[in-house]
Amino acid sequence: MQNPAAFDLNRAIKSWREQTSRLPSFRAENVDELESHLRESVNRLKGLGLSEEEAWIIAQKRLGIRTELELEFGKINEPVRTGRAVTSMMISIIAAAVLLPVSGHPFWLVYPVWGNYMALISALTVLTFLVVVLPAFALMREWKWEVPGWLAMVAGLTLGSGVALLVAFLKAWEGVGIAWPALVMGGAAGALGVFTYARFRLTERTQPMVKGAWLAMAGAALCGVVVTLFQNRVDLLHGYWLDRWLAPPLALFGYPIAAGWIIFPAGAWLGWWLPRRVQSWRAWSSFGLGCGAGAALSALMLLVGLTLWRLYLAHCGQNDAMIAALGGVTKAAMQEHLMRTNEVWMQQYWTRFAVVVPTAALWVGLWAVRARKQARAELAPA
Repeated sequence: MQNPAAFDLNRAIKSWREQTSRLPSFRAENVDELESHLRESVNRLKGLGLSEEEAWIIAQKRLGIRTELELEFGKINEPVRTGRAVTSMMISIIAAAVLLPVSGHPFWLVYPVWGNYMALISALTVLTFLVVVLPAFALMREWKWEVPGWLAMVAGLTLGSGVALLVAFLKAWEGVGIAWPALVMGGAAGALGVFTYARFRLTERTQPMVKGAWLAMAGAALCGVVVTLFQNRVDLLHGYWLDRWLAPPLALFGYPIAAGWIIFPAGAWLGWWLPRRVQSWRAWSSFGLGCGAGAALSALMLLVGLTLWRLYLAHCGQNDAMIAALGGVTKAAMQEHLMRTNEVWMQQYWTRFAVVVPTAALWVGLWAVRARKQARAELAPA
Protein backbone atom coordinates (compact mmCIF):
# COMPACT_ATOMS: atom_id res chain seq x y z
CA MET A 1 0.00 0.00 0.00
CA GLN A 2 1.41 3.37 -1.05
CA ASN A 3 1.89 6.15 1.47
CA PRO A 4 -0.27 9.25 0.90
CA ALA A 5 1.49 12.15 -0.81
CA ALA A 6 3.34 14.49 1.54
CA PHE A 7 1.50 17.67 2.43
CA ASP A 8 2.65 20.73 0.43
CA LEU A 9 1.81 24.03 2.13
CA ASN A 10 2.42 26.16 -0.97
CA ARG A 11 0.14 23.95 -3.03
CA ALA A 12 -2.56 24.13 -0.35
CA ILE A 13 -2.33 27.92 -0.21
CA LYS A 14 -2.46 28.13 -4.01
CA SER A 15 -5.63 26.02 -4.05
CA TRP A 16 -7.13 28.13 -1.25
CA ARG A 17 -6.32 31.34 -3.18
CA GLU A 18 -7.94 30.02 -6.35
CA GLN A 19 -11.15 29.10 -4.53
CA THR A 20 -11.30 32.35 -2.55
CA SER A 21 -10.53 34.56 -5.57
CA ARG A 22 -13.58 33.21 -7.38
CA LEU A 23 -15.87 34.75 -4.78
CA PRO A 24 -17.09 38.20 -5.96
CA SER A 25 -16.86 39.82 -2.52
CA PHE A 26 -13.06 39.54 -2.37
CA ARG A 27 -10.63 41.88 -4.07
CA ALA A 28 -7.07 40.83 -4.89
CA GLU A 29 -5.64 42.81 -1.97
CA ASN A 30 -8.12 41.09 0.40
CA VAL A 31 -6.87 37.67 -0.68
CA ASP A 32 -3.26 38.82 -0.23
CA GLU A 33 -4.05 40.06 3.28
CA LEU A 34 -5.76 36.82 4.28
CA GLU A 35 -2.91 34.74 2.86
CA SER A 36 -0.44 36.74 4.94
CA HIS A 37 -2.49 36.05 8.09
CA LEU A 38 -2.65 32.34 7.22
CA ARG A 39 1.11 32.05 6.73
CA GLU A 40 1.83 33.87 10.00
CA SER A 41 -0.59 31.61 11.86
CA VAL A 42 0.93 28.48 10.32
CA ASN A 43 4.44 29.58 11.31
CA ARG A 44 3.36 30.26 14.91
CA LEU A 45 1.64 26.87 15.19
CA LYS A 46 4.64 25.06 13.71
CA GLY A 47 6.76 26.75 16.34
CA LEU A 48 4.56 25.07 18.98
CA GLY A 49 5.46 21.65 17.60
CA LEU A 50 2.56 20.97 15.21
CA SER A 51 3.17 19.48 11.80
CA GLU A 52 2.74 21.65 8.72
CA GLU A 53 -0.56 19.97 7.76
CA GLU A 54 -1.98 20.24 11.30
CA ALA A 55 -0.93 23.90 11.48
CA TRP A 56 -2.63 24.58 8.12
CA ILE A 57 -5.93 23.00 9.20
CA ILE A 58 -6.01 24.92 12.49
CA ALA A 59 -4.96 28.20 10.82
CA GLN A 60 -7.87 27.90 8.36
CA LYS A 61 -10.33 27.31 11.20
CA ARG A 62 -9.01 30.29 13.13
CA LEU A 63 -9.27 32.50 10.06
CA GLY A 64 -12.96 31.71 9.74
CA ILE A 65 -15.41 29.97 7.45
CA ARG A 66 -15.16 31.16 3.87
CA THR A 67 -18.85 32.06 3.62
CA GLU A 68 -18.62 34.20 6.75
CA LEU A 69 -15.51 35.92 5.40
CA GLU A 70 -17.31 36.56 2.12
CA LEU A 71 -20.16 38.32 3.92
CA GLU A 72 -17.75 40.34 6.05
CA PHE A 73 -15.57 41.51 3.15
CA GLY A 74 -18.64 42.19 1.03
CA LYS A 75 -19.78 44.72 3.65
CA ILE A 76 -16.28 46.23 3.84
CA ASN A 77 -15.68 46.51 0.09
CA GLU A 78 -19.03 47.98 -0.88
CA PRO A 79 -18.31 51.41 0.67
CA VAL A 80 -14.77 51.26 -0.77
CA ARG A 81 -16.14 50.67 -4.26
CA THR A 82 -18.72 53.42 -3.77
CA GLY A 83 -16.04 55.86 -2.65
CA ARG A 84 -13.83 54.92 -5.58
CA ALA A 85 -16.76 55.38 -7.97
CA VAL A 86 -17.69 58.90 -6.81
CA THR A 87 -14.01 59.91 -6.72
CA SER A 88 -13.55 58.64 -10.28
CA MET A 89 -16.62 60.57 -11.40
CA MET A 90 -15.27 63.72 -9.80
CA ILE A 91 -11.87 63.32 -11.45
CA SER A 92 -13.57 62.89 -14.82
CA ILE A 93 -15.64 66.04 -14.21
CA ILE A 94 -12.52 68.01 -13.22
CA ALA A 95 -10.74 66.82 -16.37
CA ALA A 96 -13.66 68.02 -18.51
CA ALA A 97 -13.58 71.41 -16.76
CA VAL A 98 -9.82 71.89 -17.02
CA LEU A 99 -9.80 70.82 -20.68
CA LEU A 100 -12.61 73.21 -21.61
CA PRO A 101 -10.28 75.63 -23.49
CA VAL A 102 -9.35 72.73 -25.79
CA SER A 103 -12.91 72.84 -27.16
CA GLY A 104 -12.44 76.47 -28.17
CA HIS A 105 -14.22 78.08 -25.19
CA PRO A 106 -11.93 80.03 -22.84
CA PHE A 107 -12.99 80.03 -19.20
CA TRP A 108 -14.03 83.67 -19.14
CA LEU A 109 -16.36 83.36 -22.17
CA VAL A 110 -18.51 80.72 -20.46
CA TYR A 111 -18.26 82.23 -16.98
CA PRO A 112 -21.90 83.47 -16.87
CA VAL A 113 -23.16 79.95 -17.70
CA TRP A 114 -20.36 78.07 -15.93
CA GLY A 115 -22.75 76.56 -13.40
CA ASN A 116 -24.98 75.23 -16.19
CA TYR A 117 -21.97 73.79 -18.02
CA MET A 118 -20.68 72.01 -14.92
CA ALA A 119 -24.17 70.71 -14.12
CA LEU A 120 -24.40 69.23 -17.63
CA ILE A 121 -20.95 67.65 -17.39
CA SER A 122 -21.74 66.25 -13.94
CA ALA A 123 -25.08 64.80 -15.05
CA LEU A 124 -23.54 63.15 -18.12
CA THR A 125 -20.66 61.73 -16.09
CA VAL A 126 -22.86 60.31 -13.32
CA LEU A 127 -25.32 58.85 -15.83
CA THR A 128 -22.52 57.24 -17.86
CA PHE A 129 -21.00 55.65 -14.78
CA LEU A 130 -24.32 54.38 -13.45
CA VAL A 131 -25.52 52.97 -16.77
CA VAL A 132 -22.28 51.67 -18.32
CA VAL A 133 -19.13 51.76 -16.20
CA LEU A 134 -20.31 50.37 -12.86
CA PRO A 135 -22.41 47.51 -14.33
CA ALA A 136 -19.50 46.57 -16.64
CA PHE A 137 -17.02 46.42 -13.76
CA ALA A 138 -19.51 44.48 -11.61
CA LEU A 139 -19.67 41.92 -14.39
CA MET A 140 -15.87 41.80 -14.53
CA ARG A 141 -15.78 41.14 -10.79
CA GLU A 142 -18.20 38.26 -11.22
CA TRP A 143 -15.90 36.83 -13.87
CA LYS A 144 -12.86 37.55 -11.67
CA TRP A 145 -11.17 39.43 -14.49
CA GLU A 146 -8.83 42.27 -13.55
CA VAL A 147 -9.11 45.11 -16.08
CA PRO A 148 -5.62 46.23 -17.17
CA GLY A 149 -4.83 49.92 -17.11
CA TRP A 150 -4.39 50.30 -20.88
CA LEU A 151 -7.77 48.70 -21.56
CA ALA A 152 -9.45 50.97 -19.02
CA MET A 153 -7.90 53.98 -20.77
CA VAL A 154 -9.09 52.80 -24.19
CA ALA A 155 -12.59 52.00 -22.91
CA GLY A 156 -12.86 55.38 -21.15
CA LEU A 157 -11.57 57.21 -24.22
CA THR A 158 -14.15 55.50 -26.42
CA LEU A 159 -16.95 56.01 -23.94
CA GLY A 160 -16.17 59.68 -23.27
CA SER A 161 -15.84 60.46 -26.97
CA GLY A 162 -19.12 58.65 -27.63
CA VAL A 163 -20.96 60.71 -25.02
CA ALA A 164 -19.47 63.94 -26.42
CA LEU A 165 -20.43 62.86 -29.95
CA LEU A 166 -23.99 62.18 -28.82
CA VAL A 167 -24.25 65.65 -27.27
CA ALA A 168 -22.77 67.18 -30.42
CA PHE A 169 -25.29 65.26 -32.55
CA LEU A 170 -28.17 66.58 -30.45
CA LYS A 171 -26.77 70.09 -30.75
CA ALA A 172 -26.56 69.64 -34.54
CA TRP A 173 -30.37 69.57 -34.65
CA GLU A 174 -30.25 73.12 -33.28
CA GLY A 175 -27.97 74.22 -36.09
CA VAL A 176 -24.77 73.97 -34.03
CA GLY A 177 -21.90 72.25 -35.79
CA ILE A 178 -19.89 69.41 -34.26
CA ALA A 179 -16.91 70.76 -32.35
CA TRP A 180 -14.28 68.10 -32.83
CA PRO A 181 -12.06 69.42 -30.00
CA ALA A 182 -15.01 68.70 -27.69
CA LEU A 183 -14.71 65.01 -28.63
CA VAL A 184 -11.06 65.11 -27.58
CA MET A 185 -12.06 66.74 -24.29
CA GLY A 186 -14.77 64.14 -23.65
CA GLY A 187 -12.45 61.27 -24.55
CA ALA A 188 -9.68 62.50 -22.24
CA ALA A 189 -12.11 63.01 -19.36
CA GLY A 190 -13.65 59.57 -19.88
CA ALA A 191 -10.25 57.87 -20.09
CA LEU A 192 -9.05 59.47 -16.86
CA GLY A 193 -12.28 58.64 -15.00
CA VAL A 194 -12.46 54.98 -16.05
CA PHE A 195 -8.74 54.45 -15.51
CA THR A 196 -9.06 55.87 -11.98
CA TYR A 197 -11.95 53.53 -11.18
CA ALA A 198 -10.09 50.52 -12.58
CA ARG A 199 -6.66 51.04 -11.04
CA PHE A 200 -6.93 53.50 -8.16
CA ARG A 201 -6.45 52.02 -4.69
CA LEU A 202 -6.52 53.63 -1.28
CA THR A 203 -3.07 53.54 0.27
CA GLU A 204 -1.47 55.18 3.26
CA ARG A 205 -0.54 58.12 1.02
CA THR A 206 -3.71 58.49 -1.05
CA GLN A 207 -6.35 57.90 1.65
CA PRO A 208 -5.86 61.25 3.46
CA MET A 209 -5.83 63.04 0.08
CA VAL A 210 -9.17 61.53 -0.96
CA LYS A 211 -10.62 62.25 2.46
CA GLY A 212 -9.38 65.84 2.28
CA ALA A 213 -10.84 66.34 -1.19
CA TRP A 214 -14.31 65.30 -0.07
CA LEU A 215 -14.07 67.29 3.15
CA ALA A 216 -13.33 70.35 1.02
CA MET A 217 -16.38 69.58 -1.15
CA ALA A 218 -18.49 69.32 2.01
CA GLY A 219 -17.13 72.70 3.09
CA ALA A 220 -18.09 74.17 -0.29
CA ALA A 221 -21.62 72.83 0.17
CA LEU A 222 -21.78 74.45 3.61
CA CYS A 223 -20.57 77.77 2.17
CA GLY A 224 -23.21 77.56 -0.55
CA VAL A 225 -26.02 77.06 1.95
CA VAL A 226 -24.78 79.86 4.22
CA VAL A 227 -24.43 82.30 1.31
CA THR A 228 -27.90 81.43 0.03
CA LEU A 229 -29.48 81.87 3.44
CA PHE A 230 -27.74 85.23 3.88
CA GLN A 231 -28.28 86.70 0.40
CA ASN A 232 -31.86 85.48 -0.04
CA ARG A 233 -33.04 85.73 3.56
CA VAL A 234 -35.99 87.98 2.63
CA ASP A 235 -37.18 85.72 -0.20
CA LEU A 236 -36.71 82.65 1.97
CA LEU A 237 -38.93 84.16 4.67
CA HIS A 238 -41.58 85.87 2.55
CA GLY A 239 -41.23 84.44 -0.98
CA TYR A 240 -43.08 81.62 -2.66
CA TRP A 241 -42.96 78.26 -0.93
CA LEU A 242 -41.08 76.77 -3.90
CA ASP A 243 -38.30 79.33 -3.48
CA ARG A 244 -38.06 78.63 0.22
CA TRP A 245 -37.75 74.88 -0.26
CA LEU A 246 -35.59 74.70 -3.37
CA ALA A 247 -32.95 77.39 -2.72
CA PRO A 248 -30.96 75.62 0.07
CA PRO A 249 -30.80 72.18 -1.69
CA LEU A 250 -29.76 73.83 -4.95
CA ALA A 251 -27.01 75.69 -3.14
CA LEU A 252 -25.98 72.49 -1.34
CA PHE A 253 -25.17 70.82 -4.65
CA GLY A 254 -24.65 73.86 -6.87
CA TYR A 255 -21.61 75.34 -5.16
CA PRO A 256 -19.56 72.09 -5.06
CA ILE A 257 -20.48 71.32 -8.68
CA ALA A 258 -19.61 74.79 -9.97
CA ALA A 259 -16.36 75.15 -8.02
CA GLY A 260 -15.38 71.48 -7.65
CA TRP A 261 -12.74 71.70 -10.39
CA ILE A 262 -10.58 73.83 -8.07
CA ILE A 263 -11.93 72.86 -4.62
CA PHE A 264 -11.40 69.12 -5.04
CA PRO A 265 -7.65 69.34 -5.85
CA ALA A 266 -7.16 71.99 -3.17
CA GLY A 267 -8.85 69.71 -0.63
CA ALA A 268 -6.63 66.80 -1.69
CA TRP A 269 -3.56 68.93 -1.05
CA LEU A 270 -4.92 70.00 2.34
CA GLY A 271 -5.65 66.37 3.21
CA TRP A 272 -2.02 65.52 2.54
CA TRP A 273 -0.41 68.61 4.08
CA LEU A 274 -2.57 69.48 7.10
CA PRO A 275 -2.14 66.31 9.25
CA ARG A 276 1.63 66.36 8.76
CA ARG A 277 1.81 69.97 9.85
CA VAL A 278 -0.42 69.92 12.94
CA GLN A 279 0.37 66.54 14.48
CA SER A 280 2.92 68.06 16.87
CA TRP A 281 1.06 71.34 17.48
CA ARG A 282 -1.31 72.36 20.23
CA ALA A 283 -5.05 72.36 19.55
CA TRP A 284 -5.44 76.14 19.35
CA SER A 285 -2.37 76.49 17.14
CA SER A 286 -3.78 73.83 14.82
CA PHE A 287 -7.11 75.62 14.75
CA GLY A 288 -5.40 78.92 13.89
CA LEU A 289 -3.38 77.34 11.09
CA GLY A 290 -6.49 75.70 9.67
CA CYS A 291 -8.43 78.97 9.81
CA GLY A 292 -5.62 80.77 8.00
CA ALA A 293 -5.37 78.10 5.32
CA GLY A 294 -9.14 78.01 4.82
CA ALA A 295 -9.38 81.80 4.58
CA ALA A 296 -6.45 82.03 2.15
CA LEU A 297 -7.70 79.27 -0.17
CA SER A 298 -11.30 80.52 -0.23
CA ALA A 299 -10.15 84.09 -0.91
CA LEU A 300 -7.92 82.82 -3.72
CA MET A 301 -10.82 80.93 -5.30
CA LEU A 302 -13.08 83.97 -5.10
CA LEU A 303 -10.29 86.03 -6.66
CA VAL A 304 -10.16 83.56 -9.56
CA GLY A 305 -13.90 84.10 -10.07
CA LEU A 306 -13.46 87.87 -9.99
CA THR A 307 -10.68 87.69 -12.57
CA LEU A 308 -12.78 85.57 -14.94
CA TRP A 309 -15.69 88.00 -14.55
CA ARG A 310 -13.47 90.98 -15.39
CA LEU A 311 -12.13 89.21 -18.47
CA TYR A 312 -15.68 88.41 -19.58
CA LEU A 313 -16.76 92.05 -19.23
CA ALA A 314 -13.72 93.24 -21.16
CA HIS A 315 -14.48 90.78 -23.95
CA CYS A 316 -18.14 91.82 -24.19
CA GLY A 317 -17.31 95.51 -24.19
CA GLN A 318 -14.80 95.19 -27.04
CA ASN A 319 -16.60 92.55 -29.13
CA ASP A 320 -18.03 94.46 -32.07
CA ALA A 321 -19.64 91.35 -33.53
CA MET A 322 -21.61 90.75 -30.34
CA ILE A 323 -22.75 94.39 -30.21
CA ALA A 324 -23.81 94.28 -33.89
CA ALA A 325 -25.78 91.07 -33.28
CA LEU A 326 -27.90 92.85 -30.65
CA GLY A 327 -29.22 95.24 -33.33
CA GLY A 328 -29.55 98.96 -32.64
CA VAL A 329 -27.39 98.91 -29.53
CA THR A 330 -24.46 101.31 -29.59
CA LYS A 331 -21.11 100.52 -28.07
CA ALA A 332 -21.59 103.23 -25.46
CA ALA A 333 -24.99 101.80 -24.46
CA MET A 334 -23.48 98.34 -24.24
CA GLN A 335 -20.68 99.55 -21.98
CA GLU A 336 -23.17 101.39 -19.77
CA HIS A 337 -25.24 98.23 -19.44
CA LEU A 338 -22.14 96.23 -18.57
CA MET A 339 -21.20 98.82 -15.96
CA ARG A 340 -24.59 98.53 -14.23
CA THR A 341 -24.39 94.76 -14.41
CA ASN A 342 -20.93 94.88 -12.88
CA GLU A 343 -22.16 97.04 -9.98
CA VAL A 344 -24.84 94.50 -9.09
CA TRP A 345 -22.42 91.61 -9.50
CA MET A 346 -19.77 93.28 -7.33
CA GLN A 347 -22.29 93.82 -4.52
CA GLN A 348 -23.07 90.11 -4.59
CA TYR A 349 -19.37 89.30 -4.83
CA TRP A 350 -18.43 91.23 -1.68
CA THR A 351 -21.36 89.63 0.14
CA ARG A 352 -20.08 86.21 -0.87
CA PHE A 353 -16.57 87.21 0.17
CA ALA A 354 -17.76 88.35 3.61
CA VAL A 355 -19.65 85.08 4.16
CA VAL A 356 -17.55 82.44 2.41
CA VAL A 357 -14.12 83.35 3.81
CA PRO A 358 -15.11 83.15 7.53
CA THR A 359 -17.17 79.98 6.91
CA ALA A 360 -14.30 78.29 5.07
CA ALA A 361 -11.84 79.41 7.75
CA LEU A 362 -13.97 77.90 10.52
CA TRP A 363 -14.48 74.68 8.55
CA VAL A 364 -10.78 74.10 7.86
CA GLY A 365 -9.89 75.17 11.41
CA LEU A 366 -12.12 72.44 12.86
CA TRP A 367 -10.75 70.05 10.26
CA ALA A 368 -7.19 70.82 11.43
CA VAL A 369 -8.10 70.11 15.06
CA ARG A 370 -9.67 66.81 14.03
CA ALA A 371 -6.63 65.90 11.90
CA ARG A 372 -4.31 66.68 14.82
CA LYS A 373 -6.30 64.42 17.12
CA GLN A 374 -6.24 61.53 14.65
CA ALA A 375 -2.56 61.93 13.87
CA ARG A 376 -1.61 61.93 17.56
CA ALA A 377 -3.79 58.85 18.15
CA GLU A 378 -1.95 56.99 15.39
CA LEU A 379 1.43 57.95 16.86
CA ALA A 380 0.45 56.96 20.42
CA PRO A 381 1.91 53.64 21.64
CA ALA A 382 -0.50 50.73 21.69
